[in-house]
Amino acid sequence: MQKTLLIALTLVTLSFTLKKKITPPGTVYVKENFYADVAEVSNFGWLEYENDIKNNFGVNSQEYKEVLPDTTVWRSKKNYNEPYVQYYYRHIAYRDYPVVGITQEQAINYCKWRTEKVKSFYFAKHKKELNIRYRLPSEEEWDYLNSFTYKKTNHYFLDTTETVAQHPDVTRPVHKGYQNKLKLYNLVGNVAEMVAEPNICKGGGFLNRPWQIVPGKQLKYNEPKAWLGFRCVCDYIIK
Repeated sequence: MQKTLLIALTLVTLSFTLKKKITPPGTVYVKENFYADVAEVSNFGWLEYENDIKNNFGVNSQEYKEVLPDTTVWRSKKNYNEPYVQYYYRHIAYRDYPVVGITQEQAINYCKWRTEKVKSFYFAKHKKELNIRYRLPSEEEWDYLNSFTYKKTNHYFLDTTETVAQHPDVTRPVHKGYQNKLKLYNLVGNVAEMVAEPNICKGGGFLNRPWQIVPGKQLKYNEPKAWLGFRCVCDYIIK
């Protein structure tokens, strides 16, 4: 009887272990099969992507050219910072800062690339499939993530003027600054974040005013900007 019970308990434990989900790299658990990046995608993360495409297709390939950020976004009329054109994306001092100067299409392609890289790495290590998908969040999903932002009365428990007043020229590292209750950095401020819906971003960036980053507020864009980046969310795909 004891031996039978021990075998049964072992099988239950093994079944639980096999079914237990890993947390996709870079993310935290949100609910059910839904996870979100702790931070915005950084220059370092994008450089990994760029270098992989360069190694696979060559520096003169169209695939490589389509990956490159538009560093001239720093020359906009509202934000003239010429040194950042040369240094912001590639200099080691800014490797942990959010990548900017990219289109929504580029962000979507990055999500696809990241999905395949993580799945390939997991399979090589464990000889098992990992059924996940990185992607841009929908506006509704982004607002849900932001609902965990600390609030004091009807306002963010966050000095929004600090985002504007103390960082007037450039962003800050993606793992510094404000975290909400999910431990997500900088949903508000730093860079505005693209969502799945075209030409819509949320959260506001370092150049936006406090009234532009209130809960539920949409910001619009039609081209790459110095104040615009993104973070991924990740799903477990149930077959």
